[in-house]
Amino acid sequence: MKYIKGLDTLRAFAVLVVLVGHWVEEDNFGPVKSSLFKGLFPAPRFGVDLFFVLSGFLITSILLEAYDSGESRMQIIKTFFVRRTLRIFPVYYATLIILLIIGYPHVSEYRWWYLSYTSNFLCFIQQHWPTLAHTWSLAVEEQFYLIWPWLIIFIRPGYRKYIFYLAIAVGIATTVGFRLQSNPPNSFALLLMPVCLHAFGIGALYAFYKRNKSEKGFVKFINLAFPFALLANFYWGFSPDGGHFNYYYRIADCIISIWLIHNVIVVRAGWVKARLVENPILMKIGRVSYGIYLFHYMIPTIYKDSIPRLFGATSNVGAFLLRTPVALSICLIFLFALALSSFEYFEKPILNLKKYFEYGPKAELIVSKAKSSE
Repeated sequence: MKYIKGLDTLRAFAVLVVLVGHWVEEDNFGPVKSSLFKGLFPAPRFGVDLFFVLSGFLITSILLEAYDSGESRMQIIKTFFVRRTLRIFPVYYATLIILLIIGYPHVSEYRWWYLSYTSNFLCFIQQHWPTLAHTWSLAVEEQFYLIWPWLIIFIRPGYRKYIFYLAIAVGIATTVGFRLQSNPPNSFALLLMPVCLHAFGIGALYAFYKRNKSEKGFVKFINLAFPFALLANFYWGFSPDGGHFNYYYRIADCIISIWLIHNVIVVRAGWVKARLVENPILMKIGRVSYGIYLFHYMIPTIYKDSIPRLFGATSNVGAFLLRTPVALSICLIFLFALALSSFEYFEKPILNLKKYFEYGPKAELIVSKAKSSE
């Protein structure tokens, strides 16, 4: 699939929304009391949903392109899982090992949930956020990856479109089903993979139409739905109780996300494209967004626990370093430094192994050339 620079910018936007939303919580650096901020700034859940829609679009585009290349079906499946493993598992499991070693709260207690990418079920069963609560979305992604390539590759091409519509329908239907199941409903049901399927499905449907150059009607519908989805988000943001029907926020998030993806792809040359959509700093943040997302949740806790131990609970230095502006600045610098270092010195060398697992009938030739150049 052709590299689209603006999608890295969208990744940056998504991860920054999550980062800000989580770090201004009461347990971290204190809640923001401004109603204007709460109403206008996207909630962390929007950043996660944007990641889901991006995954649906990108994964489906890659698989459709691989299928059209003429490569065998099982080889495509094998290549997909190997490449996903190289991208996701090493830094994730390395992080878990480090957290286990330093004794990060409750990681050992829930280690099997984290190791098996099922922490979304943990949240649903216990109906509370564990210490690594943000890993629920990584669990959803992995569960999605387990089923999606089989559907794309083994279902007849003429029926694929209906699979994407079915995914959207399942996501909406399960959302409604959990909402009506009890009063009050278990809001943690929103973390289960089937309840997130409409996010992946709408991204996949756009990828399908885009590849077949038949997206005109789909884009027209999204353009009509976009202002209503945006208004719903603003209404929920400004409402003290989160607004009516807030259980269905993901539907609005999906429409906004696919609208953003489409407009980033088709944006014309000019100031917006050069300075915003393809901004080098945002693109760099987007490329290391996985590390930022993975590390961000635990850094405030580790920082606030470490400062009293290093400088004393009542020392002037400790008190200064724990002041919100100082602590926030140090944690932010450390987070980006850690994510950049992780990507350059740990993740990238592993990602370079992807050259041995390319899609397409020419993959063997690529591998042989790579080996001869070593």
